[in-house]
Amino acid sequence: MKTALVLSGGGAKGAFQAGAIEELAERGFEFQSVAGVSVGALNGVMVAANRIDRMIDIWQTITEGDVLKKRSILRLLSKLGWYRLGLGSPPKSIYSNDPLFDLLKREFRDIELKMPLVIGRVDLRTGEYINTISPQASDFTKEVLASTAIPVIWDPVKIDGGLLVDGGIRNMTPLKDVIKNQPDRIVVITTRPLGGQIKDKSIRSIIDIAERSLDILLDEIFLEDLKRCMQINRLVLQAEEQGITLKSESGEPLKYYELIIIEPPEPLGGTLNFDRVNLNRLLFLGREAVQKKLKS
Repeated sequence: MKTALVLSGGGAKGAFQAGAIEELAERGFEFQSVAGVSVGALNGVMVAANRIDRMIDIWQTITEGDVLKKRSILRLLSKLGWYRLGLGSPPKSIYSNDPLFDLLKREFRDIELKMPLVIGRVDLRTGEYINTISPQASDFTKEVLASTAIPVIWDPVKIDGGLLVDGGIRNMTPLKDVIKNQPDRIVVITTRPLGGQIKDKSIRSIIDIAERSLDILLDEIFLEDLKRCMQINRLVLQAEEQGITLKSESGEPLKYYELIIIEPPEPLGGTLNFDRVNLNRLLFLGREAVQKKLKS
């Protein structure tokens, strides 16, 4: 059975995905293709390269300083002020992603993919969703970094004249990116409960506003993507039971996929919460979620 793995975005909540992936691997799951956006792209590279153990090591040791560099509000306002006077460039984000770029360069130095990998990015200039990638390309690490570059939170990544950011703003759960490989089964690991509501959160600063806006935006895209896939899957199965074959707009027969959704039992907290206790909790919840799912 050909199995595809789909990993949604979620920042620090990617630790939940890592725990779930480790548990699936220990239970004999093997994947033939992977697709991911944002933190799902980072985890996806490690899965596609058969580096699951190393992925867990990273999540067990990573700190906020390994991912981002904070910029003070005063510095951002000062830079904006100088720009309005015609001096320098305007600020593009609240945090610098230079530390994460350095981490990825170390980890992906000699990366070798063992299966098809799709990573979603969006070009801010054109709005185009880009999902092709090659580990042999000189800018492979920058392409992966671009998929994690949440707008406003982290700097966009410049590649070949483009300004690339997190693919999650167009395609939070990239299911269609793996369907082209015709899997029999698709495992989707989310970073939020399907039926859960966004919890109330106090808003005190511009940083809170930016983080909260992105959480709400990506949450809505995620739900719509997954609901649409589940609905089409049900319709295809019902049609097959009646001896009817549904077709896509291009005329290709639509296929029913065994869909396994691994979701957290509760909201996982902040996108940028890289506190060690929190990450260890998310790793545990990911393993536990797989155990409960397979048991049911």
